[in-house]
Amino acid sequence: MLPPNPCRDFVVEHLVSLGAEQHAWFGMSEAERLEGVQLALKWKPTHLCDMGGDLIVAAHAAHTPGILGAIEATASGVVRVRPISDTLPFPVWNWDEVPIKNGLHNRFMVGTTAVTAFYARTQLTFHGMEVAVAGYGMVGEGVAAAARSFGGSVTVVERDAARRMRAEYSGYRTAASIEDVLPSSDVVITATGAKKVIDVSRHFPLLKQGGFLLNVGHSSAEIVVGDDVKRETVRPFVERLSKGEKHVYLLANGAPVNIAAGSGDSINAFDLTLALLTVALAHVFSEQGTEGKGMALLPEGVWRQAL
Repeated sequence: MLPPNPCRDFVVEHLVSLGAEQHAWFGMSEAERLEGVQLALKWKPTHLCDMGGDLIVAAHAAHTPGILGAIEATASGVVRVRPISDTLPFPVWNWDEVPIKNGLHNRFMVGTTAVTAFYARTQLTFHGMEVAVAGYGMVGEGVAAAARSFGGSVTVVERDAARRMRAEYSGYRTAASIEDVLPSSDVVITATGAKKVIDVSRHFPLLKQGGFLLNVGHSSAEIVVGDDVKRETVRPFVERLSKGEKHVYLLANGAPVNIAAGSGDSINAFDLTLALLTVALAHVFSEQGTEGKGMALLPEGVWRQAL
């Protein structure tokens, strides 16, 4: 399951023409997206191909019968599934953390495509800007590096002391709290997988006038906007958020900016990700892929077939 804004209607139409059932369209609400999760489970699937953990978590909560195995593609999904892993009645193969996904796609491609999407939608680079990157996992590390390569003066916001130290060793300024950096940041990029990293209504007094907010985490809920904030689309995928005389800008409604407002990974890089997805699917449909319970890393003998 993907957030609604990255959905492309022409892709859905093509899949429907091939016989797929459809409950997805660009701009669908969060309620409509979650309705799709329930509809998918009512379809009585035997295997789940998940991105973000929605299907796996919902199937676990509803004790959905008949599921033989699942695969999970994202760091956000892994974080959600890990606490329930011991009580899952079926295996979940984590292919997000295998070296050729985490160390390549997560580390390099998300950051590169996020900053190019920012440039394409705003016609701005980061030169002369203070850029705050929230989260310093593999995705955040790549975003910080890409932001610096685009001219930004980067501060990494990370609660984990060990990750903060790693960011410092890479030459970044660091902070433990997002509130500490909002007043000085021209651009804030969330890459945590957590919800409400920035609550625009609550944080508005701290946000820098004319600053930009964008997210690369899987969940569109990393940046939330309350009803007390005036919203106005000023360019495709760019909204001006206002309270009184002050305003900031939000890209792609808080959805992952690299795929919602950009084109995502380059074709040559995504070939490897799709190859990895293919071998992960083949594994979960095999006899070995339905053995065991709980979440486990996709076996090396499987993921190396994608090379």
